Amino acid sequence: MFSSTLPKPFLAWEGEAPAEPLCIKLGRSLAPPIDFRWFDMGKMFRGVGLALPKEFRRESLAAPLSPQVPQASMNRLNEEEEEQLRTAYHEAGHCVMAILCGAKASIASITSEQEYLHGQVEIHWPSRSSVADQLATVLAGPVAEMIYRSEPLHPGLVPEWSEDWKQAWALARPKSGSDGRCMAMLEQLVAKLYQTLSQDRYWAAVAAVQDLLIAHNEIDHDQIEYEVKALLD
Repeated sequence: MFSSTLPKPFLAWEGEAPAEPLCIKLGRSLAPPIDFRWFDMGKMFRGVGLALPKEFRRESLAAPLSPQVPQASMNRLNEEEEEQLRTAYHEAGHCVMAILCGAKASIASITSEQEYLHGQVEIHWPSRSSVADQLATVLAGPVAEMIYRSEPLHPGLVPEWSEDWKQAWALARPKSGSDGRCMAMLEQLVAKLYQTLSQDRYWAAVAAVQDLLIAHNEIDHDQIEYEVKALLD
């Protein structure tokens, strides 16, 4: 299991598992702007290499927050292609980590909703899965997209990643003792995932799954597992 390499605070969770098999849905979509002005930014970032998105930098916090606008010089087709690639890498990150952690990524898809793309992965966990493995899988989507974009952004501050962050927080917070400890532990995990998925062999698996997703828009567990095992077994 991937979680054997997680930061030490997570290892205490290894023996814990839900009583019944669990199904979760992870996805990427353009959510409404998140108002994070109540955060103390100095305390939030703990030297794990995560960057603050432009719209959340201190000098811009007095202004209304909004998703980052693509460069005006980009034409519509290129914008759509770039958004599709980001979404595909994001969902591929979830898929690869799910397989590595012993879960079943039953279906991954990219669909168009109004003006935006929506990515989703449905993951079925065995009854003996750990919270640590579930957390790694939830956050691997944002991390894969960070690597593709070459922007190690804080996953709690990117609107498109808000649902993943909410799920990660819901898993981690009851076991953390405080908001600050929960934030620190999740940031450690994101840094570890970034280091891991950036390695050539792991990134090759992510890239192979995203290629499938770009080609077909919807892929199933057998296709995902074949690509991951072919490159990582």
